[in-house]
Order: sequence, then C-alpha cells, then structure tokens
Amino acid sequence: MAIATELGACFETVRRWCGRGSARTVPRLRRVEVLAEPVVAMSARAPLAVVTPKGLRIEGVGLDEIVTLVRALG
Repeated sequence: MAIATELGACFETVRRWCGRGSARTVPRLRRVEVLAEPVVAMSARAPLAVVTPKGLRIEGVGLDEIVTLVRALG
C-alpha cells in the first residue's frame, strides 16, 4: 500500500504490476524521459479540428464551435 501511495497509483494497479505470470503476461516498466514543452495558450478563435470516433473530421473550427458541436451531438 505504501508503494502505491508513493507512486500516486491505485493499489490494485501496483498489485498487478507485481503479479506472477509469464514474461509475456506481466507488463514491463520502461524508463521514459519527459521533455518540457512550452505552454501555448489556446485561444477560443484558434482553428482546430474535431475527429469523431466514426471518422467524421471537421476542420477550421474554434473552441467555441467545438463546445457547441459536442453539446449538440450529446
């Protein structure tokens, strides 16, 4: 439980990471390097694109239009 708390992960997730099984079924952790990227403020007027799970793509819309579209589609 202390390991999960220190990692900021769910206890069940850590338990699964440490679970027994073949090398194929036990997930391996790999070291990754996180690079700092500059924070870019998103304007409500910035042209964006929306792609639905079914592949519909709408380009050149602003954040306000995306919010309206998502609300309309439910």
